[in-house]
Formats: sequence, C-alpha cells, structure tokens
Amino acid sequence: EDRLLEINIRPIFNDRGERSGTVIYCDDVTFEERLQTTVEELQSTSEELQSANEELETTNEELQSANEELETTNEELQSTNEELETTNEELQSLNEELETTNQELEERTKELDQVNNVYAQTLEKVRVPVMLVNEEGRINFWNTMAIRLFGFKNKPPIELSLEQLPFSEDVRNLLVRRHRTVLIKQAPVVAKNQFLGGKYNGSADIHFSVISTEDKELSVLILFEPSG
Repeated sequence: EDRLLEINIRPIFNDRGERSGTVIYCDDVTFEERLQTTVEELQSTSEELQSANEELETTNEELQSANEELETTNEELQSTNEELETTNEELQSLNEELETTNQELEERTKELDQVNNVYAQTLEKVRVPVMLVNEEGRINFWNTMAIRLFGFKNKPPIELSLEQLPFSEDVRNLLVRRHRTVLIKQAPVVAKNQFLGGKYNGSADIHFSVISTEDKELSVLILFEPSG
C-alpha cells in the first residue's frame, strides 16, 4: 500500500568543523496523516452537524410559531363557526316567523278579497249609480248603474278621474270640490238637486261619504240619487 514518509537529511561535522557525512532517516507518518485527516473531517462534520442542529432548532421554532398561529386560527374559526351557527339559528327563527307572517298575510288577503267581493257585489246591487274615488280623484270602482249614467256600454279600459266624466263643467267642478271637502272634513256631504245634463239629462242628489281602510287610505263613495 502507499505510505507517506517524512525524510530528514542532516549533515555530520567532525571536531574540526569539517563535514564528515550525512544522516538520512525516514519516519512513517502515514498513520499520523490519516489521523489528522480524520480529525479534520470529524471537525468539519461536527461543524456541519452544529449548523444542521441550529437550522433544526430554527425550523422547530418556526414550526412551533406556525402551530401557535394555527391554534389561534383554529380558535378564531371555531368562534366564527359558533357565531355562524347562532346566526343560522336566528335566521331560521326569523324565517319561521316570516313564514308564519306570510301565512297570516295570505289568510288576511283572502279575507280582504272576500270582503271586497262582498262589498263590490253589494254596491253592484244598489239600484243607483255608485262610484268609489281615491284621494287623487281617480275612480277605482263604479257599478253598472254608474256605467250607464256616464253613457258607457262597458267599464272603460283606463282609469278615469272626476275631471274626465261626461258631465257639464259645473258638475265636474262640483264633484272635485266636494270630493276634496269630504276628505278634509271626513264628514258626509250632499249636493242636492244637481242637474247632470249629458246623456242622463236629469237631476240627482249627489251623496259624498268618506271611507277609511285599515291601512289608513281614504276613499270617497259618491252616490247619485235621482231627485224629483
């Protein structure tokens, strides 16, 4: 095998200072060199291990910090989940209340429809012209007698106002004024013996009565009673 030798060469001098020879001797330093190399390798490995250990400690600290953040996030998510569950319960309760309210409104609507039908049928059976006018002066309802009074064959397809009725200008103005007065005073008024003219060509007592619905909307019921 290969060996590593350390060769020493030294001169030899006599008493007179003259060189008398040379000493040459060899020392086998293979083991020492290998040992030194091993020591250096061990030192390098130790330094690498120390560096790796420091990196592991840093990574462990980062992992621990990340774990704490995850725990905090988990707690926040759990809290958020609890809030969402509470909100969901509230929404579910509100939805149940809305469903109950909706059912009540549907029942109320049916009742109002029935009342309106009865009301409309009642007004239809009245043998004098009757019409129902809202606060803006628009005619919401008129019975068959009123349709005949105005000279229509059927109910007009559009919503008419008091100013558009086929009466004389004086009668139209009277209807508008009394309609406004009844809404303000909320008391019935009668305009006696008014000549309607037009196709009716007769006189009538015009009765004005205010009607209030449950939603506080006001309407005026106008009834034409033939006079004399």
